[in-house]
Amino acid sequence: IADDGAVTYAQFVERIAGWRTVLRKWGMVGGDSVGLVGDYHVDTLALLQALLDTGCIVTPLVEDDRALFDERLETVRAGWLIETAGSGPITPETTRATRLGDPEPHPLQAPLVEAGRAGLVIFTSGSTGKSKAVLLDYARMVGKFKEGVRGGFRTLLFLK
Repeated sequence: IADDGAVTYAQFVERIAGWRTVLRKWGMVGGDSVGLVGDYHVDTLALLQALLDTGCIVTPLVEDDRALFDERLETVRAGWLIETAGSGPITPETTRATRLGDPEPHPLQAPLVEAGRAGLVIFTSGSTGKSKAVLLDYARMVGKFKEGVRGGFRTLLFLK
């Protein structure tokens, strides 16, 4: 479901393809560590999927945590920050991509980068009051869903 009504799977796939073209124009490549600021919107999800399809390591960020952006982007050694529109349509024209530098991958990211595999970094609240980063191998994560539901287990992942 999108602001303008329902989106079919075919339309969603088209949107992902469109974002992959934009990512190439911006110069993003597999292995890039990217912070992605966006709201819950079908086009933000298409952009996220395009980044993962490209082989990037993506850290979703939300406006509510803007005070933590610098710390989190430094932790994941982000080379890019993508910020989608806060309101209205989310398009390449309303989305800003900023090159932050060309840092070496974090040692924990290096195996994914070397293997050409996408990753997803999720920050937890942390028991000490300081956020903790969790790095997920995207292919392994979605592979569990391709295998079907395992005896008695159902996994839900909620991104805030």
